[in-house]
Amino acid sequence: MLRRTLLSSAALAGLGVSTTVLAAPAVGQKAPAFSLPDTAGKAVALSSFRGRHVVLEWVNPG
Repeated sequence: MLRRTLLSSAALAGLGVSTTVLAAPAVGQKAPAFSLPDTAGKAVALSSFRGRHVVLEWVNPG
């Protein structure tokens, strides 16, 4: 589980996801649905982590 979470986080870090797509929901609302490729190119959806703690970490170059 931790490996999968880390792989997903790494995929997010390298993609430069638009902030308009991932606009912050209000407190108490669900996060918007999205999926991104992992390091192997397989699509991973946020919904596949339902009921688990998920940390999304990225670096904004520049």
